[in-house]
Amino acid sequence: MICPKCGTDNMDNAVFCSNCGTDLTAYNFSQPYNAAPVDNAIPVNDYTPVNNYPPVDNYPPVAPVQQKSQNNGMAIGSLVCAILSWFCCPFILGIVAIVLGVMARQKDKDDKLALAGIIVAIVGFVVSAIFTVIAFATGLFSEMMYYM
Repeated sequence: MICPKCGTDNMDNAVFCSNCGTDLTAYNFSQPYNAAPVDNAIPVNDYTPVNNYPPVDNYPPVAPVQQKSQNNGMAIGSLVCAILSWFCCPFILGIVAIVLGVMARQKDKDDKLALAGIIVAIVGFVVSAIFTVIAFATGLFSEMMYYM
């Protein structure tokens, strides 16, 4: 029996359509099913294009999109050295962080991680220099050397 809703050929004793799930017991199948002819139907074996689009082969080649590197090692090293410079060896690690950050920014001008490393290193460098000047001015270093 043919489903009156979708036209799928089902088994003769089917209760529901195997394609769309229509209840087939609600329809009278004693009369033959005559589907209305479809106008402008394309034969199944005819491989003519259905739309007006050109074949895919006629499109020009597309250049691959270059993605920015998400893992710039120098930018990460710059930020790590800048953060570590706040806790130990501020002048040495601060200079290393600034150099790595500038090198990373030369590779990619929009690298925010390298910019953060440079800024944190400069701020840490300045703060360490201020504390060093204050320590020398107040004699803190001379008292520390006395106990060593």
